Amino acid sequence: EQYIQGLTKSIRGDVTSLQPATINDAVRLGYQLAGQLIQDKADEATEAEKRKGKSDRGGRGDNRREHNRR
Repeated sequence: EQYIQGLTKSIRGDVTSLQPATINDAVRLGYQLAGQLIQDKADEATEAEKRKGKSDRGGRGDNRREHNRR
């Protein structure tokens, strides 16, 4: 229990529910789950930036067309 206190609740729950046989297994599992969580967050941020970039480009194009009509 003391070795997993610093983990997020979801990772801590996953580690304890899988009941690793050794402390090394628990540490390895926690490390893998934390790495996966970090990668997922990075992927979400990248996707958000891509979506933001697409909407920005589309908006500028519409404004230019509107300006040219005047």
